[in-house]
Amino acid sequence: MHDLAQGVEFLGSLNLAHGDLRAENILLDRERLKLSDFDCTAEFGTDFETCPCPYGRLLNRNETDQGRPGTGGFLCTRIEQFALGSLYYLINYGFELYDDQRLADDPYEHGPKVVKLLQNMDFPKLNGDPYIDDIIDKCWHNQYRTLAELATQTEMLVQKSRSEAPNQQAAFTPGGRTAIDGSNGEVTNGDGCCNVDQDHSGEPLSSKREICRDLEQRGLLRLLTSGKPMELGFSMEHRHVLPTTPAD
Repeated sequence: MHDLAQGVEFLGSLNLAHGDLRAENILLDRERLKLSDFDCTAEFGTDFETCPCPYGRLLNRNETDQGRPGTGGFLCTRIEQFALGSLYYLINYGFELYDDQRLADDPYEHGPKVVKLLQNMDFPKLNGDPYIDDIIDKCWHNQYRTLAELATQTEMLVQKSRSEAPNQQAAFTPGGRTAIDGSNGEVTNGDGCCNVDQDHSGEPLSSKREICRDLEQRGLLRLLTSGKPMELGFSMEHRHVLPTTPAD
């Protein structure tokens, strides 16, 4: 949850919204989370065609300040945090909004009914961890003024989870690279290097942030959202491996 908030908050610091935050666009590399698919990424204030339900919702008649009712409105913190709230719901409850309920006899009517419920700000009942549920509820109701404010609360969630496991000595990820030392609540990698204020490569996040800002100033984000990856200078090739047959 915190990794997601950090990634979206970083884009927001560049005045950009991802615009298509949903489960299919989130990748996991061991314990590292990565955002993908920036086709819808644009500056805040850009007209927005809402991403698929339940990660996007249509505006109702009481939200005219956000755009025309029945549309996704324009890209803003509201859209990003709503998608995050629905992703957090999926992560913690194991299914998407209303997927545990039968809303219509005809399965094809289920989706439109969910769209209508979300447009009317009717959300599923939250009965899980109170702290996490509070984050989800605030995301759905656009109560975070900034994405940085949301990231601050998810960081507190990380600290809370560490403090609740003081006796945990070492818990390794499937890849065997990350461990949690319960004696001090710090996350370490296999060589014992502390990862506080660092990413999984051990490099300080501040230096990577400077690199990203420099790339942004050089026009990288414009190219990423242009739909023309060849302009980036990468050679793209397809390798086909023919199946082999055993010798007679």
